[in-house]
Amino acid sequence: MLDKMPSWLRSTVILVVGWALVLSGLAALILPGPGLLMLLAGLVVLSQEYEWAERRLKPVRIKAFTTAAAGVQT
Repeated sequence: MLDKMPSWLRSTVILVVGWALVLSGLAALILPGPGLLMLLAGLVVLSQEYEWAERRLKPVRIKAFTTAAAGVQT
């Protein structure tokens, strides 16, 4: 679906959705909710456009999955 959009619109959609997920994830770190998973999803979306987001993806992914696995065990 994003492939058929003009490039400026695709970049804007990725930017808005990615940052919305990152900000929601940061809020969910304080409030109840899956903060690290939302932060991870936001970085995955932003990594489609930005190299800095791709570089930060691996550490957040490891921490999110480790925390989720620990939550399931308890």
